[in-house]
Amino acid sequence: MRHIRLLTLLLGAIQLSSAEPLTFSNLPLGSEQKPLILRTYMPDPGLDAGYFANHGKSSPSPKYNPTKGEDVKGEYVPIKGIPAAIGVNHGPALSYAFDTVECRIAYAWQGGFLDMYPYWGDPQRGNRLSNNYVPHLTGTLFYKAGASSEIFVDGKPLTDLTDPKYIGYDIKDGAPVFTYSRGGKTFTHSLVPNKKTPSLV
Repeated sequence: MRHIRLLTLLLGAIQLSSAEPLTFSNLPLGSEQKPLILRTYMPDPGLDAGYFANHGKSSPSPKYNPTKGEDVKGEYVPIKGIPAAIGVNHGPALSYAFDTVECRIAYAWQGGFLDMYPYWGDPQRGNRLSNNYVPHLTGTLFYKAGASSEIFVDGKPLTDLTDPKYIGYDIKDGAPVFTYSRGGKTFTHSLVPNKKTPSLV
């Protein structure tokens, strides 16, 4: 009898939770004290082709019909985005994209973060954009990385950009600290908003 009561309570909880509306926001924001860190596909806002030195090159793929179990006419065109990136938002003051393949800051912007609708879908209906998973930037872009490195060692630019390896990140004083190696040297760095806008420290 006890098992039946527990099962009834469990089924009631499942029915209640399935009837509740979704509560996520497609416009998530962190704060200066508690930044939001989101590992996701990031949009490419027109980065220099030389920036992607260590990324693989994507190609169109044939369309597939699961009902027929075979390829059909047409192809899927690669979506323009940065895979394996980490988006960080300190509220309206600063957002940036850290690329874990290139081990670099790809770009930075202010005034917003990401519109996740293409990936997360509509909170009311649950649907999302078909064949798309790259969010949109919201705010004003003020920095884009170029093909050459922005890393300086002893006052000189690091010219050996080979063999980048992402090690991970930790949280220190509320902000992520990224650790990676490039050219055989290990680096750690953290970005925070600067009072003089638009810029970062």
